[in-house]
Amino acid sequence: MALREAGATVRVVAPVPWFPFKKGCGRWSRAAQVSRTRQEDGIPVHHPRGFLLPRVGMRYYGAWMARGARPVVEQILERFPVDLVDAHFLYPDGYAALRICQGLELPMVVTARGTDAHTYPKMPFLRSRLQAVLQGARRVFAVSESLAQDLTPCLPPGRKIVVTPNGVDTDLFRPLERVAARRRLGLDEKAFLLLGVGRLVPVKRWDLAVDAVAHLLGKNPGLPLNLCLLGEGKEREDLERRITAAGLGSRVRLVGERSQFELPVWLSAADALVHPSEREGWPNVILEALACGTPVVGRAIPSIAEVAPPPGFSRLVEDPTAETLARAIAETLEESHDRDALVERALEYSWPRIARRILAELKKVHEHPVSP
Repeated sequence: MALREAGATVRVVAPVPWFPFKKGCGRWSRAAQVSRTRQEDGIPVHHPRGFLLPRVGMRYYGAWMARGARPVVEQILERFPVDLVDAHFLYPDGYAALRICQGLELPMVVTARGTDAHTYPKMPFLRSRLQAVLQGARRVFAVSESLAQDLTPCLPPGRKIVVTPNGVDTDLFRPLERVAARRRLGLDEKAFLLLGVGRLVPVKRWDLAVDAVAHLLGKNPGLPLNLCLLGEGKEREDLERRITAAGLGSRVRLVGERSQFELPVWLSAADALVHPSEREGWPNVILEALACGTPVVGRAIPSIAEVAPPPGFSRLVEDPTAETLARAIAETLEESHDRDALVERALEYSWPRIARRILAELKKVHEHPVSP
């Protein structure tokens, strides 16, 4: 939407895996329920199906995706002139876009967003596909400086990466009065509230957040401190067992998934966002927390420091343990934070600003197709 408001005409093609059953198979069934076409804020969005076997045949995902999406792209071309295809994630999406664009003689750019830059290049069976994308794209973008550094050794000679970060919806994510937010959520108005937002998967290290809370309460049982984790994933049962074993059933809640429209209330209610993730591309939730006036405690990885540089916006710990993360949490809760300064930091990445920046780069590609 922000790109459209900045002056671009946008059509979105977002392939989903083909799956035969609409019930009983978790996220695969949810994919089957997605409509083939819809409108998102007035922008046409197409969801073509592509064959995909879960956990099998990853080297073929891009080709399968291209086969499913190409007919939709051809239909769009029949009705609208397309100047440029902007693909996100190097693989499988970028590879699918490359195959389609080569067949239809369309120029494309690609954006690296996380795992595709710091993990996939280490997989030998994907290396040739990633190299094809990096060679075939007219520009390569990355959402953070750290991702650009990870990907630079994979680039063809003479090419460079342009950093174009994600933005944040500052109309949706804005500070709400903390007590009022807690009342809306039925939360303790006086206790310290830590919030974690993300999938319940090992790389996010929510086990470390739970252990840090256990450490704090072990040293000070009377400390009024609660942790709420928003998200779902395969680690839920393990985390439930960990919470029960530590006797934290009344202090740590696994809240489940919440919509984007609910997140500003949760983020405004929190005293701090805890984010001990081992790796991130460009962690949107960090910007969303700042936009709601909430500071960050987490792991000292480059992308988090880039979004919320310490000491004013975050307190970050190198290779945290339960004890060192607990110490950082305690120090953050003891500090007073300038909510206005946190919000101002997020405003630097408001979607209108970022969209103008991205569109300017895309225009350069269209006008000067040779990569810098």
